[in-house]
Amino acid sequence: MPCKKLAQLFPMAVLSIAIGKANAAQTIEVPEGEYRLTSGSDSALIVVRSSYPDGHRFRVPINGTIIVRGSLIMDNGFTANGVLFDDTENPDVDINILPTGKILINQGGGSNIKFGRSAFSNLSNKGYLYNRDSEIIGISPDSPSQATSVTGKFINESLGIMEGAGLMRLYEGEFNGDFINEGTITTTGSYGISLQLASYYGNIINKGTWTSKGYALHINDASTFSGNFENHGTITASDGLVRITGDKPATDDAFANFDGSIINRSFGVMTAENGNGFEFKDVAFSGSITNETSARMIAKGDGKALIYIGAASDSNESPNEGNIAGGVSNDGFMSGYYVVKNDNPNHTLELSNGSSGLMTGRLAGKINLTNAGLFQTERGTILTGNFNHSGVLELTVDAAAATTPVMDVSGTTTLASGSAVWVTPGFELYNNDSLMNGESYQLLSAGTLTDNGAGVEGSVLTSVNVVSNTGNILTVTIDRKTPEEVSPGSDATRAVVEAATRSKSLFDLVAGTLTEADLKKLVQENWVNNSAATQQMNLIVQEEAVSIPLQRMSTARSFSRGLSFGDQQASKGIWMQILAAAASQDSRKTGDGDLVSGFDADVDGFSLGLENSLDKGLYDITYGAAVTVADVKADKENSIDDNRLKNYQLSMYGSYTRDEWYVDGVLNFGRSKHDRVRYVELPGIDPSPIESDFHSNHYGLKLLAGVIFPYWNTMLQPVLGFNYSRIVSDSYREKSTSALAQAVSSQTYQKIELGAGLEMGRLYELEKGTLEPSVRLMGWYDIKGDKVKTDSVLIDGGGALNFEGAKPVRDSYSASFSLTYRRFDNLSLVLGYDRHQKSGYRSNNYSFKMKYDF
Repeated sequence: MPCKKLAQLFPMAVLSIAIGKANAAQTIEVPEGEYRLTSGSDSALIVVRSSYPDGHRFRVPINGTIIVRGSLIMDNGFTANGVLFDDTENPDVDINILPTGKILINQGGGSNIKFGRSAFSNLSNKGYLYNRDSEIIGISPDSPSQATSVTGKFINESLGIMEGAGLMRLYEGEFNGDFINEGTITTTGSYGISLQLASYYGNIINKGTWTSKGYALHINDASTFSGNFENHGTITASDGLVRITGDKPATDDAFANFDGSIINRSFGVMTAENGNGFEFKDVAFSGSITNETSARMIAKGDGKALIYIGAASDSNESPNEGNIAGGVSNDGFMSGYYVVKNDNPNHTLELSNGSSGLMTGRLAGKINLTNAGLFQTERGTILTGNFNHSGVLELTVDAAAATTPVMDVSGTTTLASGSAVWVTPGFELYNNDSLMNGESYQLLSAGTLTDNGAGVEGSVLTSVNVVSNTGNILTVTIDRKTPEEVSPGSDATRAVVEAATRSKSLFDLVAGTLTEADLKKLVQENWVNNSAATQQMNLIVQEEAVSIPLQRMSTARSFSRGLSFGDQQASKGIWMQILAAAASQDSRKTGDGDLVSGFDADVDGFSLGLENSLDKGLYDITYGAAVTVADVKADKENSIDDNRLKNYQLSMYGSYTRDEWYVDGVLNFGRSKHDRVRYVELPGIDPSPIESDFHSNHYGLKLLAGVIFPYWNTMLQPVLGFNYSRIVSDSYREKSTSALAQAVSSQTYQKIELGAGLEMGRLYELEKGTLEPSVRLMGWYDIKGDKVKTDSVLIDGGGALNFEGAKPVRDSYSASFSLTYRRFDNLSLVLGYDRHQKSGYRSNNYSFKMKYDF
């Protein structure tokens, strides 16, 4: 396969890829560097076009690959493109943009890749595609008389970045294949992918991050989409996720067709910031909308619907127009002012909320609802259809419910045996002391109401009794509870309840809990430092950093005195040690019985040091300094919380040895950057992340003193120890729209330990050096016994929260093992292992270090 390099061909107004032999396959390579057109109209940096070889006037099909390593830049041009397909014989040319490759359209109405005529083409982007004013990929005919059909697969790889006014536009064109995003997409115009008078036969699959200022997918006019719109990653769109609107003429044909499904896969997130999430009007939708387990679909706009179906533009409506044939099913999280609003009077939407599903918001219009999960709703839910309920229905009651039901169903409502209806008071209702004193409130009305044994329960804030569940209306009486009645003896819980009376969003969470135990768990889940990870992660990295020079000094001293080996007047050395440690903390309980979650932590990093040793005859001195850089990741038990720490430490250390006596010491200072994402993981709670980032400092001093008892090639050392640690974390504010976000005060934690133990080592002489195994066992007791404490204020509501951790375990134990190989050429290699353990906690550190003495 011949290969053409373009380094000598630029700059040119137009580069044509011409093939001199029929059906010849070529690889055209754009080398690294910049290739630029400052201006141009109706042109391109690369044009895929047949040639006229040997005077013959027939076009030769093109077959090959364009590889882009460098940067193709179009500075200005009204319709100037990056790569233009302009051949009538269906060229088969793939485009492969490597990580160093770029196609930049800095100004103008052209596309980065434009298909003006039909082609076979696969696109793989690992580089950067940018278009300020237009779409990145355009499929539309150059002239009205010619159809444009493109067949292939377009992939934005994991390293790929696409930024433009639009992502892909089909105008009077056709695409046969899949578009797959595994990287990053950002669009600033009115759409991401747009179909107008066009056809798309294939799937749109997002596995990366996709952000659109307008709509992610916009289909209008006489367009057809046949495939699935599938999300595995994150899609965020300002105006809406999907908008399909036909330009309705005076005919009975639907003007837009969606022959496929919209699927949000598990852990996928789809968010509409301002508009409706999925909007359909004058469209026939033959598939379904599915939100899988642990997936999230959210419409944030006030008064907007997650799924909106509009009425037809005129009376000439086709039979399937306005119908989502496969219905809507939810097994994850769906939220909006309206979850679904169906304004089409001719079709009833089938909506199913599965057993793992959580829907929060209103429903309106022609809808048949089957609920096996949790449906949280309030006034404004009016169903023209039927309601089959076997899960949990949570109704927020307002003052108007004294005379009119909260939820209205025109057809039949069936409450299955074992189902539940939770009654939660509204914010204004609870704060009106004159209400909820035993009055009757109407929850649900139906054309026909059949109650087969549903349980009706009040929240932790109320007492509820059923007055009537026969006929067509479910009616209850409600009595309020004061904060003192809700949470006797718990200051933290009472503080949350009192704060909830000042914050509607927080109140909605508290009112949704059924029992005091549920509320206590909510408060416990909201402890920002529930696993004490802030302090523990700092202690872990400090412990590992301090143990390194202590082990070094012990190893260096082992047989340097009294055994006549390795004596020298002075020694300088630079050393490095790799860190690899793992720690595990079991869950434990506070004095009040609250659970403090355990965690597993992993440490990776390295230490780099410089030291000097002096032999003064009567005594030896070793002193040095080391820098440690470490990353820590802590995983909270049975949680998806994410705690990460980047740590930097400076340790100054020294050793004084006189006769058989010695003292080793390490003075340590460190600074950590914490990145934390926590979730309040309870049923019925919005699983949105609550993020925070802050810094902490830690200070430490560790001293070991011992005496050496040598016997032949064996050495015994009784050891006494002192250890002091101080951790100070900065104040910070969590970043979240959640009602549970907090402003956290600065915290200080201290530990003061005394220890005692024994070290033993032995020397083995080898042909080119010595081998020295040694082991140290020590027990420690924390005389300070500090508890982890966290003081914070709820940002929304202002309630002060004071949490106290579990009673500290004061007894701990440590064991260190090292194997040192000293060569006669001044090179030392040391393999080490440290174990720290106390009740419910253990950590293991594996290390390898080397040193060269100058």
